[in-house]
Amino acid sequence: MSKTDSPLDLLLFFMPKKLWTYITRETNRYKYTKLDEKAKLERARLVREGQGGQSLRDIRRRLRAEPDYSPREILQVMGLLVAHMLSPTRPFSDHWAMVGDGALPSGTFGQFLARNRCTSILSDLHFCNNDTANKRDKLWKLRAVVDVIQDRFLKAWSVSNVISFDEGVLPATSKRNSTRMFMPDKPHRYGTKMFMTCDSRTAYCHRFDFFFCFFQLSRNLQLRCFI
Repeated sequence: MSKTDSPLDLLLFFMPKKLWTYITRETNRYKYTKLDEKAKLERARLVREGQGGQSLRDIRRRLRAEPDYSPREILQVMGLLVAHMLSPTRPFSDHWAMVGDGALPSGTFGQFLARNRCTSILSDLHFCNNDTANKRDKLWKLRAVVDVIQDRFLKAWSVSNVISFDEGVLPATSKRNSTRMFMPDKPHRYGTKMFMTCDSRTAYCHRFDFFFCFFQLSRNLQLRCFI
């Protein structure tokens, strides 16, 4: 694949521009649906801190005047999250520090995106329309992204006639993750279980799907599993 010559081109092959445009549209949609709630929370914070000069109406007007997010900004946030993963610091806002702290250098994230803009995008980041999503699907919040990646994995490489079918785990520590399972025999005991079809020679993942399992209490206890 010629796309492998550039990391950015490779990313945009598996997650094309139309996907980032879609993510941006849904993030902006979510931003406006939560605008009134955000305004009330900010007004309450100002009153609590003794800075109640701005009325709720003024806060709403200011939030509405903020420009829409752009696909470029969404990609910048993703890049900053990768950088944070490689060089973590707590709190996250220290990445925007203007001056160094002893042996610790000043932050560099401000060269790419303002801190408040980044945190706003992270609070609004959305991958689906909550009003039309199929909420019976445990992956409904990410389904659009998963479907595009699935399609790209199939198109990117022709597997050999020697393939392997195996299971894998996406590590997950958050108890809010509804796909999280306990797997005592795995290196990561908590995570999302996956089944993958891979090329045995190149280890390329040709196709993957997620495994969900839940107990349903009725007259008899039944175990239902879905792939």
